[in-house]
Amino acid sequence: MMNLSSREKKILSLLNSTHGIVTGKELSTKLSVSERTIRSDISDINSLLEPFEIKIDAVHRKGYRLSVKDRVALVGIFSQEQSYITKEDRISTLLLKLLRSDGWFDLGNLEDEMFVSSTTLEKDIKALKRQISEQHPHIQILRKDNKIRLEDDERKKRDLLTRFYAKNWDYDSKDGIVFKEMEFGNSLLVEVQQLVKQRLNESGVHLDDFAFIYLTIAISVMFFRVKSGYTVNTDLLNSSKDSPADDIISDDYKIDEDIRCILDQLADIGDTTFDIGEYIYISQIKNQLEFLCLKTYSKNYVLTNTNVVCHMIVNDLLQNIFDEFGMDFTEDDKLFIDLTRHVQALISGIVAPHTQNHLFGYELRKKHAILADIASFMRKKLSKKCEIELGIEEEDYLLPFLVLSEEALYRRRRGQGIQVAVISHYNESITHYLMETLKQKYGGYFKFYGPYAQYNKELIESDVKFILTTVKIDGFSDLFHVPSLVISPLLTEIDEGNINRYLEDFKKEYLIK
Repeated sequence: MMNLSSREKKILSLLNSTHGIVTGKELSTKLSVSERTIRSDISDINSLLEPFEIKIDAVHRKGYRLSVKDRVALVGIFSQEQSYITKEDRISTLLLKLLRSDGWFDLGNLEDEMFVSSTTLEKDIKALKRQISEQHPHIQILRKDNKIRLEDDERKKRDLLTRFYAKNWDYDSKDGIVFKEMEFGNSLLVEVQQLVKQRLNESGVHLDDFAFIYLTIAISVMFFRVKSGYTVNTDLLNSSKDSPADDIISDDYKIDEDIRCILDQLADIGDTTFDIGEYIYISQIKNQLEFLCLKTYSKNYVLTNTNVVCHMIVNDLLQNIFDEFGMDFTEDDKLFIDLTRHVQALISGIVAPHTQNHLFGYELRKKHAILADIASFMRKKLSKKCEIELGIEEEDYLLPFLVLSEEALYRRRRGQGIQVAVISHYNESITHYLMETLKQKYGGYFKFYGPYAQYNKELIESDVKFILTTVKIDGFSDLFHVPSLVISPLLTEIDEGNINRYLEDFKKEYLIK
């Protein structure tokens, strides 16, 4: 299992999280490789994992699905983090080495251990700097002669460890993904989870799955680091460089009562004590997670509980979207609230953005091409404004918000519905059947007028924007000043396709100003 590349692990992870069949095209698009490469990877995976009764089945003309008889074996695959096969593998392994030691690493020894040339190692170090030094958390990689190490910033080291383990957590396994070399081990994590769950249930605080796992991992990392002699004091909590997060971090030095209770119990269990800085550090994480999980859409509440820097970033971003794409989301309070809470998390750096392995983003991009372009545009803007490296997962996170906001804008602008007149030259029963079928299928989009007979078409309202007619007489459509479409009273599949194309055109007309 040690020979699985990071891409092959991603294939396993994607299939594991999908709970169904995934096409080869979907996998190739997600991983930016050809379908031929996917087939080759799957063949390699099946050969390597056959002894562990883990197999990727090919379903004829449909795609692939994962068959797992023992999930412990699957978790074991992800537990093996010492991998140097791909650049991504090497960078992750290098980061963990630097995080786990205060000493200097000789580059020559690293080259031998990772089986790479000096040129390759230098490129990996440069890539790691882009990820953690030039972007959040801005921890520096120090260099002396032919040696490297991380700067002494305990909070930043903990944040990176917590993010690493939260990112690799398997929400489809009972115990998640717990690395064999993980600092704190599974028993401590289970103990912390029980304490957190009990306390939050008592206080009525809601955290979603990601927030709960992130908080418990952060507490476990804190406990292990304290036991190893590393502490976070109040000076470190406010030691961030000049960045949009300065005001956000310095404003909050309160100890959350839930965290006070949890850490007091944990200290008793572990026969240790925690400095006040540890209580403040974990309180900041818990408060940020709780805020992100709030089920409120009160704009005033969000404005009061987020920094003005976040409001400026979101307002500028929405204006940028309007200027670039012509879609005006500036009056959508729900989108403003969702984005403001998200930006608060990004620029504070207190918690990592929640990324998912699911293929939902890919599916949404297929259905909403323009919104996918807007999500990509937003990701680039936010990466720059929030000083954090953001990838395709950010677009996956933003796209559902945009889909909902676009639909809300469309509903507001079309009002009760697009005015559509229906002309039928059939008898009463057939015409009634047609009208009811149209209302069932398109009542949420159209406001129907009629039915009108062919002879009294002059009665059609002047503000009608579209005409549906059963009349096939040549030149009949030329009698109207708006688009018209001939349909069958049975409303065939072809008719529905033609109507839907007109709907898309109307939608663009309403949305883009």
